Amino acid sequence: MKHQKQFFVLTIFLLWSLLFAAEIPDSLKSINDGPYIFITESGLEVHTIEAGKHIQTTENLPVTITVPKVNFEIDVITTDFDIQPFEYKDVSEIFILSDIHGQFDSFVKLLKNGNVIDDKLNWIFGEGHLVIIGDVFDRGDTETECLWLIYKLEREAWRNG
Repeated sequence: MKHQKQFFVLTIFLLWSLLFAAEIPDSLKSINDGPYIFITESGLEVHTIEAGKHIQTTENLPVTITVPKVNFEIDVITTDFDIQPFEYKDVSEIFILSDIHGQFDSFVKLLKNGNVIDDKLNWIFGEGHLVIIGDVFDRGDTETECLWLIYKLEREAWRNG
């Protein structure tokens, strides 16, 4: 019980130090994460962590956001999402993958090798269909980047037919 109390006090002290310290510790300066977008009554709340510092902005649609770790931009133009059909007929090409597990670099490599995207992460698969069967995240450290790339590619694929 004594060790639990000491651990709890130490944890609270460390969290307090991180939250209210004027200077960001060097160990946290390499942390970049996000963006995370929340739909609110006043617009879109965009949260990112850049160089260990939390940044929050409120934006209106349309908005262009940058995914910091992998440095690509995405236009967010709507917050209305329709349920898409799960069966397609007369599809020229299909590229199917699963179990990305938040491994952005591996995900990109697979898409490039399958001629789905180019070196700038742009859709080049024409009217082909990309099918991702589960496990996009749950283990890797670049889950958010994978999700934003999927979002970007979905929009680009729709524009290409």
